[in-house]
Amino acid sequence: MRQRKAKDLEKRLQACSGYLTDCSADHAKGSFFNDDKELYLEIGCGKGNFIIQKALDNPDKNFIAIEGQETVILRALEKAAQLGAKDPGIQAGKANLLGAGGSFCGAQGVGRYTAGEANDCEAGSADACRADSVKHYIRAEEAGLPGAETAGVCRAGSANDCEAGSANLCKAESAGLCKTNGAKLSNLKFMLVFVHRMEEFFAEGQLSGIYLNFSDPWPKARHAKRRLTYRKHLQDYAWALKSGGFVAFKTDNEDLYQFTLAEIAAVGYEITEQTADLHGSGYESRFTTTEYEEKFKAAGKNINYVKFVAP
Repeated sequence: MRQRKAKDLEKRLQACSGYLTDCSADHAKGSFFNDDKELYLEIGCGKGNFIIQKALDNPDKNFIAIEGQETVILRALEKAAQLGAKDPGIQAGKANLLGAGGSFCGAQGVGRYTAGEANDCEAGSADACRADSVKHYIRAEEAGLPGAETAGVCRAGSANDCEAGSANLCKAESAGLCKTNGAKLSNLKFMLVFVHRMEEFFAEGQLSGIYLNFSDPWPKARHAKRRLTYRKHLQDYAWALKSGGFVAFKTDNEDLYQFTLAEIAAVGYEITEQTADLHGSGYESRFTTTEYEEKFKAAGKNINYVKFVAP
């Protein structure tokens, strides 16, 4: 589905560019982080709930998230900035983390905390929004930033809650991201690009795992080759995966799930985990969710899941 262009898109993307890795052709392939941690990739990260939670929960690992739609990846970038990554003016540990007049990712009027409205977020306002104790509340509708239109401000005299209207914004779909640990997401990068072949950006055997979450099912038979679990894509993933590296796939689409199982068999991957009801299973993958997944889970819809290891 075509996404409606976000307001001040280019300016907001630029303000969050610290999270974007260089996708130019002359960029040194595979050099995303200056360490030797294991690297994991999510293809089609959407608004970022899944990959941000992975990065927060696994500081000893590195994560790359790919998304080709600018308006969609903007939500993920701004969300990462809110949670304390290393973008200008948003680093944890600074007393003015949410300084008066500041804004997350430089968005005009988005997530802005202004002085003079009893919502100062300065170092001097007792535990209002100090870097060491700030509560990050996420917009229920998109797990985005507490923006101007939702009145997501730190109100004086009301326990300094970040509110939208009258309800706190840690709804079920993004509750996992409401953290107060101030962790810097130095182990997370995003790529604003559509990747057609792994060798465009990755080295052979570089990845420890690939996540495919609720990919476009491309339901028409003539579009089967566009599906991210089409056999040629699976073979391409195997080239980029190290020995023992895995692909983890989630979908609510039954036809895509059955198609994927057939393609896995054709390529020769070994299935290590499989269920047609992830949240009724004991698999650890049920704990890290996407925005879509939370909605499906709340509605009682089953989630198909399969994890398979490169041949």
